[in-house]
Amino acid sequence: MQEIKYCVAFYFIFGLLILGLLISCSQQGIIVTADTTKIKGLDDCFVQLGTPIESGGPILKRLCIQDIDKVLAFSKLEETRSKEIKSLLCGKKADPVKFKKYFDSLNKKERFNLIKAFEFYGYEINAYGC
Repeated sequence: MQEIKYCVAFYFIFGLLILGLLISCSQQGIIVTADTTKIKGLDDCFVQLGTPIESGGPILKRLCIQDIDKVLAFSKLEETRSKEIKSLLCGKKADPVKFKKYFDSLNKKERFNLIKAFEFYGYEINAYGC
């Protein structure tokens, strides 16, 4: 009987560990990395899109200062959508959760075009392992 209690406790704890791993690895935001074959000097940099620019590091600063307008123009999104994305990424209301929610609200073609635009300018979206 004692062995059964230990077995149940073991599987309960093991199950909690697996559940914790699944929750921690679930996508909480959208990560951008630099394609170092296209953008030099940003090795091993990544940032969650929507992070305030002050704390986003070199990749977000480069994106917001140099590339965001080019990326959005290349994506061919409607102007209102482009403005909202720029505001959620680089503006005063930058927020990873709000950006992800807005990104998820885009239709499949808009998301595809936006991701391809990021790639064209040397950024990779969610190109990371958990």
